[in-house]
Amino acid sequence: MEEIKVSVNMFDALRTALVPQGTASIVRLQMQGAATFDALFIQQAIGELEKACTWQAMGMGDLTKLEQLALHLLCDSAGLTCRKKAE
Repeated sequence: MEEIKVSVNMFDALRTALVPQGTASIVRLQMQGAATFDALFIQQAIGELEKACTWQAMGMGDLTKLEQLALHLLCDSAGLTCRKKAE
């Protein structure tokens, strides 16, 4: 898996680039290219999300922002419609 180099400037660039493009307060995300991950990593991420969604369905907490984002990314990558609404 490719290493992601994190810097303070990267976060500033993300905040600047990922802003609403119209009058609605919505940011549309899209991938410019394919990202590849180790299969075990993906299966473990799915397991963690499944657990978090189970806890959320039982009223024992909400999905974090990162969990919501991961859920949408994984569903989109699998060609599935995600029923969880990102907040």
